[in-house]
Amino acid sequence: MKVIISQPRYLPALNYINRLATADKFVLLDTVQRQARGWENRNKLMCDGNPKWVSIPIDSSSRAIIVDTQVKGVDWIESHKNIVINYYRSAPFFEKDIVHAYYAGFEETLKATNFSFTELINQSIRNLGDILSFQKNVSVASTLDENRENWLTGPEELLRIADLIDATTYVSGPNAKDYGIEEVFREIGVKYHQFQHPEYNQETDDFIEYMGFFDAIFNAGVDKVTEWVNEELNLVENI
Repeated sequence: MKVIISQPRYLPALNYINRLATADKFVLLDTVQRQARGWENRNKLMCDGNPKWVSIPIDSSSRAIIVDTQVKGVDWIESHKNIVINYYRSAPFFEKDIVHAYYAGFEETLKATNFSFTELINQSIRNLGDILSFQKNVSVASTLDENRENWLTGPEELLRIADLIDATTYVSGPNAKDYGIEEVFREIGVKYHQFQHPEYNQETDDFIEYMGFFDAIFNAGVDKVTEWVNEELNLVENI
């Protein structure tokens, strides 16, 4: 069983969605500390040819474990919808309904879960699956073993989770090799996801990869993006 374990992502890029769509099991890693100024709660969208950060406001310390991280209110939801609409209303494949589909249920989920960031991202994954036609085989790390005394850090935590779900192959992003993943995963095979980012017309001088997914959908079309993210993972032994 090919398993991917990854921190939550808001407005994820195509490589992340490719993993979501095609892994045998995807585990949302919320048992570790949130990265200050990381990518969990933000990504970039294109505004007049320039990438701009769009961030979920967080009401918790950057040192908080992700499962304990709380989102700051709900007012930002409408603001973010308007940002996306204003940035992309002139794009060739813009559809306002896609914007509303991604944010569907955000406010209700937050109010029902004490503003849980983990549950918000879980809702966003369900919405993405509906938009891009993939089955969501997602687990949440904090629910696999709720005894926090067992939670670890770094690659050791990834191995603990992989053992809990009987992984036979751990699929990693390319950067993990620098953090000792292979030394820890001696008994479980490791393969690396080498994503070949497609290019499309951004109306910029130089194409910018790994933007929030709206950039690809509204410039290349939902059908083309659905095709890209549902392609079989390009896995390599070494990177």
